Amino acid sequence: MLRGVFGDRRFGELQVPTLITSYNLESREALVFKTMKTSNDPANDTYTKYNHIPIWEICKASSSAPVYFPAHLTEIEGRRVPLIDGGVVANNPTACAIAEAVRINDSQPDALKIGLDQFIVASFGTGEPTRLISLQNSQTWGALAWVLPLIDVLFDGSADSVDYIARQILSETKYFRFQTPLDKAFDSIDRSDSENLNALIRVAQDYLAREGDALLDKLVAAIQ
Repeated sequence: MLRGVFGDRRFGELQVPTLITSYNLESREALVFKTMKTSNDPANDTYTKYNHIPIWEICKASSSAPVYFPAHLTEIEGRRVPLIDGGVVANNPTACAIAEAVRINDSQPDALKIGLDQFIVASFGTGEPTRLISLQNSQTWGALAWVLPLIDVLFDGSADSVDYIARQILSETKYFRFQTPLDKAFDSIDRSDSENLNALIRVAQDYLAREGDALLDKLVAAIQ
């Protein structure tokens, strides 16, 4: 499906500066794909290393959630490496985006630099899990029972911590977080039947009507 959307377009062809996270199982380290040049030395420039990779492959590498999907084998510098979901590294990549913006800003001539108070950040979540883990389960679950719930807990906790950081360093008029509880839909990654997809659509529509549209208006006003 991803290949059908992007065709043979390469990552370096994207017109808007883009950052996508993944995790390299072979080297056991985070892998951050960037369309922005990071070094004057081609051998150390991530743009030079990754700009030839098809967009669909990077998207698949960044969405191959452990347990649910196999690692995506991607050719990097002549070698095929196993990459998994970027959520392992940054389920909420807002902090990565802010850090990259700070790096780019610091590289500008003094006359073009701006203060952190002028940064505007929009962060779009995919829904907040609401299924409770009971007191009994938290005390009695073994390793196998914890596998899937633990992934959700780690992803959710990571996203919330980044949201906290962003709110501390940016004012409420500069940071816009779009997120809503999945209280009327199943939050399982592998629940893709039509019933749940329609429920997710209704959750999104309800959120927009309740507060999302108003927050979007504030975001538009801030960047105009």
